Amino acid sequence: AATSPRTARGARRVVAEMIRSRVEQVRSRLGASYGVNAAYGSGVEHGLLEVGGLVEAGRAGEAVNQIMADLDGLRAGDATFAADFVRARRAALVQALGDPVRAGAAADRIETVVADQLPIEATDKLAAEIATTTVDAARAVIAQDLQPARMVLMLSGRQHDVAAAFAAAGVAHFRTVYEQPATR
Repeated sequence: AATSPRTARGARRVVAEMIRSRVEQVRSRLGASYGVNAAYGSGVEHGLLEVGGLVEAGRAGEAVNQIMADLDGLRAGDATFAADFVRARRAALVQALGDPVRAGAAADRIETVVADQLPIEATDKLAAEIATTTVDAARAVIAQDLQPARMVLMLSGRQHDVAAAFAAAGVAHFRTVYEQPATR
């Protein structure tokens, strides 16, 4: 059964944390970035999972391959899946409960429910949704949201660096889009 971004909020937070933890290894394992992150959008783009970060141009293809392998591992439920799930659920729960000394924590939670057009009480329910998220719920979200056919790979940079990164990642067909300078 398909899950709605509004009904599987807890599971999506856990899955996003699982992905974030894995793709962060582009920095720690490859040393190709100062950091890569993953998060679901809110509001109009609430079903969009975005993985992004700045990567050394010469290592971008290697970074893309690592990220794709990490996503494949999640889809397949690889050997570290269960341990990743436990760590991710704990981290997502900490984030949902908010850092009481950070002034903007409550505002961030309120902003998210307003953007998702949820009742204000949803801020109090998210932590419980995360705490009760099961491995099967995370697998269902992964099966729905990480379908390869729904993925879009976008690289930004100098044209020759982007072409080299796509080639290194084994992507033969891609489209170049040029950003137009702003006019006044």
